[in-house]
Amino acid sequence: MSDLPSTYYIVIFRYKWSPHQTGYAEMSKRLNELVQKEEGFIKVTDYTNNEEGVSISYWKSKEAIDQWKRNSVHQEAIRLASERWYESFSVEVAKVG
Repeated sequence: MSDLPSTYYIVIFRYKWSPHQTGYAEMSKRLNELVQKEEGFIKVTDYTNNEEGVSISYWKSKEAIDQWKRNSVHQEAIRLASERWYESFSVEVAKVG
Protein backbone atom coordinates (compact mmCIF):
# COMPACT_ATOMS: atom_id res chain seq x y z
CA MET A 1 0.00 0.00 0.00
CA SER A 2 1.33 3.41 -0.99
CA ASP A 3 1.94 6.22 1.48
CA LEU A 4 0.95 8.72 -1.23
CA PRO A 5 -2.41 10.45 -1.62
CA SER A 6 -4.54 9.62 -4.67
CA THR A 7 -3.46 12.89 -6.32
CA TYR A 8 -0.07 14.53 -5.74
CA TYR A 9 2.74 16.35 -7.52
CA ILE A 10 6.31 15.31 -8.20
CA VAL A 11 9.33 17.49 -8.85
CA ILE A 12 12.01 15.74 -10.87
CA PHE A 13 15.40 17.43 -10.48
CA ARG A 14 18.14 16.05 -12.75
CA TYR A 15 21.73 17.24 -12.56
CA LYS A 16 25.26 16.65 -13.76
CA TRP A 17 27.96 17.28 -11.16
CA SER A 18 30.69 19.87 -11.63
CA PRO A 19 34.13 19.21 -10.13
CA HIS A 20 33.51 21.87 -7.45
CA GLN A 21 31.58 20.48 -4.47
CA THR A 22 32.71 22.87 -1.73
CA GLY A 23 29.81 23.52 0.63
CA TYR A 24 27.42 21.12 -1.09
CA ALA A 25 27.13 18.53 1.70
CA GLU A 26 26.35 21.18 4.31
CA MET A 27 23.71 22.86 2.15
CA SER A 28 22.15 19.52 1.22
CA LYS A 29 21.80 18.60 4.88
CA ARG A 30 20.29 21.98 5.71
CA LEU A 31 17.79 21.78 2.83
CA ASN A 32 16.74 18.25 3.82
CA GLU A 33 16.05 19.44 7.37
CA LEU A 34 14.06 22.46 6.16
CA VAL A 35 11.98 20.68 3.53
CA GLN A 36 10.78 18.15 6.10
CA LYS A 37 9.00 21.04 7.86
CA GLU A 38 7.33 22.42 4.72
CA GLU A 39 3.56 22.17 4.64
CA GLY A 40 2.57 19.91 1.77
CA PHE A 41 5.90 18.07 1.51
CA ILE A 42 5.52 14.28 1.46
CA LYS A 43 8.94 12.74 0.80
CA VAL A 44 12.04 12.81 -1.39
CA THR A 45 14.02 10.08 -3.11
CA ASP A 46 17.56 10.64 -4.42
CA TYR A 47 19.63 8.65 -6.89
CA THR A 48 23.21 9.73 -7.58
CA ASN A 49 26.61 8.59 -8.73
CA ASN A 50 29.93 10.35 -9.34
CA GLU A 51 28.72 11.99 -12.56
CA GLU A 52 25.01 12.76 -12.25
CA GLY A 53 21.91 12.39 -10.17
CA VAL A 54 18.17 12.75 -9.91
CA SER A 55 16.05 13.82 -6.97
CA ILE A 56 12.31 13.20 -6.96
CA SER A 57 10.28 15.04 -4.37
CA TYR A 58 6.60 14.40 -3.69
CA TRP A 59 4.15 17.16 -2.74
CA LYS A 60 0.47 17.47 -1.86
CA SER A 61 -0.07 20.54 -4.06
CA LYS A 62 1.44 22.86 -6.63
CA GLU A 63 1.08 25.68 -4.09
CA ALA A 64 3.32 23.79 -1.65
CA ILE A 65 5.97 23.45 -4.38
CA ASP A 66 5.73 27.16 -5.16
CA GLN A 67 6.11 28.01 -1.46
CA TRP A 68 9.26 25.86 -1.21
CA LYS A 69 10.66 27.50 -4.34
CA ARG A 70 10.37 30.89 -2.60
CA ASN A 71 12.21 29.72 0.56
CA SER A 72 15.29 31.94 1.00
CA VAL A 73 17.66 29.08 1.82
CA HIS A 74 16.39 27.14 -1.18
CA GLN A 75 16.92 30.23 -3.35
CA GLU A 76 20.54 30.45 -2.14
CA ALA A 77 21.04 26.75 -2.91
CA ILE A 78 19.71 27.27 -6.44
CA ARG A 79 22.18 30.13 -6.95
CA LEU A 80 25.12 28.10 -5.64
CA ALA A 81 24.07 25.06 -7.65
CA SER A 82 24.17 26.98 -10.91
CA GLU A 83 27.42 28.75 -10.02
CA ARG A 84 29.37 25.86 -8.47
CA TRP A 85 27.90 22.42 -7.93
CA TYR A 86 26.27 21.45 -11.21
CA GLU A 87 27.47 21.62 -14.78
CA SER A 88 23.82 21.43 -15.79
CA PHE A 89 20.45 20.72 -14.25
CA SER A 90 16.77 20.61 -15.13
CA VAL A 91 13.51 20.65 -13.20
CA GLU A 92 10.19 19.11 -14.23
CA VAL A 93 6.91 19.22 -12.29
CA ALA A 94 4.10 16.75 -12.91
CA LYS A 95 0.69 16.06 -11.42
CA VAL A 96 0.06 12.40 -10.63
CA GLY A 97 -3.39 10.91 -10.24
